[in-house]
Amino acid sequence: YLLEHWILRRRFDDARIHFAINCASASCPVLAPEAYRASDLEQQLDAAARGFVQDEFRNQLNPSGTTARLSSLFRWFRREFGGTDDAVRAYVARHASHASADWLLQARPSLEYLEYDWSLNDLHGQPDGAGP
Repeated sequence: YLLEHWILRRRFDDARIHFAINCASASCPVLAPEAYRASDLEQQLDAAARGFVQDEFRNQLNPSGTTARLSSLFRWFRREFGGTDDAVRAYVARHASHASADWLLQARPSLEYLEYDWSLNDLHGQPDGAGP
């Protein structure tokens, strides 16, 4: 908690940090399979953001629907993702699949936030029974 909220977020001012840090609860981002390295950090943070946004357990983007169901992280740290519904949609769209990105930006679905699952994740970063 201290490392993420008092050091990393303040020092780097980059919302992708939320997708790189893991508290081991089921709704947290999946832990990266490798260490973060300064030489590859931009690519690693982009990959973490894409992986989190496109994870159907953590964000439910259905281009045939009228509502995007997002992780509570987007509500709790809304200012860091732009502060408005349109800004949150645009942020998510940058890391979503092409179909989901088009839907978020053009259809402008309403936003709902998933209940955060604080239970301990399993080896795949999901609650028991939800992983591969």
